[in-house]
Amino acid sequence: MTPKTLWFVMMCICGGFFCTAVGADTQMAKKEELYRDMVFRSSPYAALQGRHPVTKENIGYGQYYRFIRNDKGQVVRIERWFRKAITRGGYARFGAIASAASVTFDYNDNQMIRRYWDENNQPMENYWGVTEEIFTLDELGHKKTLTYRDKNGDRVADSRGVWITKWDVSQDGKTVIEDRFNKDGNPEKLNEFLDFGRIKMLFDEHGLRLETWNIDAQGKLLNSPQRQVAIVKTFWDESTLDEKKIAWYDAEEKLKNLAPYEKRPGIYGFSSEVYEHDSNGYTVGMIQFDSEGRIVTLPGDGSVFSRNIYDAEGFVLDIRFFNDKGKPTLNGNGVARIEVIRDDTGRTLQNRFYDLMGALTNRKNDGVAVFKLTYTEGQPSIERLDKDGNEISSQN
Repeated sequence: MTPKTLWFVMMCICGGFFCTAVGADTQMAKKEELYRDMVFRSSPYAALQGRHPVTKENIGYGQYYRFIRNDKGQVVRIERWFRKAITRGGYARFGAIASAASVTFDYNDNQMIRRYWDENNQPMENYWGVTEEIFTLDELGHKKTLTYRDKNGDRVADSRGVWITKWDVSQDGKTVIEDRFNKDGNPEKLNEFLDFGRIKMLFDEHGLRLETWNIDAQGKLLNSPQRQVAIVKTFWDESTLDEKKIAWYDAEEKLKNLAPYEKRPGIYGFSSEVYEHDSNGYTVGMIQFDSEGRIVTLPGDGSVFSRNIYDAEGFVLDIRFFNDKGKPTLNGNGVARIEVIRDDTGRTLQNRFYDLMGALTNRKNDGVAVFKLTYTEGQPSIERLDKDGNEISSQN
């Protein structure tokens, strides 16, 4: 049996839930943990971790992540649940499960393999365009390298062009140097938001990344070519594992506004993002500030920022818009507030749009003030009304 044939057989076995790494209902699965969401990660080096523990009774129809551990305490499977079913989705950052429905973990000597699955438990390409992530580990269990395979078992680069990632880790695991290379051996950028090359990451004892430095071959701080920053600092609420703030600094360790970057046009001119979460961990607001402490509103966001209200199951009920002075304002579509009316399962029944005086208002782009949704065998039908109750054609 060739290595590729063996790999395919193992994938098929795992697809039938008999692989020990899946382990959800086997003797190895000793513990189940449920979380509302995942901890943000900036690199695949950090372990996947949940935040805001929850029970099935109080999550209702909302999103949660199910962690399953073996009798050694190792995570062997993570599932994303939404509306009481395993479902693909969630945010696509490294900290989540990259838009998959589930991810499984196999542990061998000095190796860990993560595999990504759809809602039918079939192999799938994740957000980064890969099906398998193969980590090699050092004698202390720290990650050393990362490579990828596709659904056919062939080695591939991820969607960033990264063929291999290499890490040099301190003995305590708190300082990590990361290098990423394409298939030709040339360095690759960190991601499509930040053009860092070689990076140095600093972690705390909980595995939370505190700082990421852009460094040269000698380990010296270096401003990135386009964003013109050298350090990212993340500030955490350690009791909830929520991000409180992200800030960018130059090589002199001074707050620095992000410069333009062609991969994210229009997203620049701010040096920090401050997040606010409700008691359930849902992000109710994010405000960007420049290095002088002034609120920044980006043209791509309609030159406004928003505040959201969620119910206990994570469904948004209310969205309001504010200008760079922090005052209520109209967004680019002439709307100050969006109300979302839902049924007991979280399905949207109505979207209602209001002006600054709290009256229904017609959106600029289509003249709609109210969307009404009805469901037949789970499929929605949409009725569009203006503020006076007149029906609006979907062709408008």
